[in-house]
Amino acid sequence: MTRVIKKPPLANQIPEMAQADATIRRFQQFKIQLGKTYEWQILSGHTMSTGKVSPDASNLLTIPEVTLATSPSVLTLKEAQP
Repeated sequence: MTRVIKKPPLANQIPEMAQADATIRRFQQFKIQLGKTYEWQILSGHTMSTGKVSPDASNLLTIPEVTLATSPSVLTLKEAQP
């Protein structure tokens, strides 16, 4: 059996890449502490972005200007070493 899957009409209007601020929420076991710095890494295909971020007044981590692609991405987050 052969099945043809067509792209939806809007698929051609979705950009291959975009940038957005990403706020990390609902951690289950990873505890965020005010005053600490955290290192992040995003791997998307062959592209890697890294940086450091500290929690805001609401104890949330926001990674600014994350580049998002249509391919799956992996975010790694850990406490920065002093």
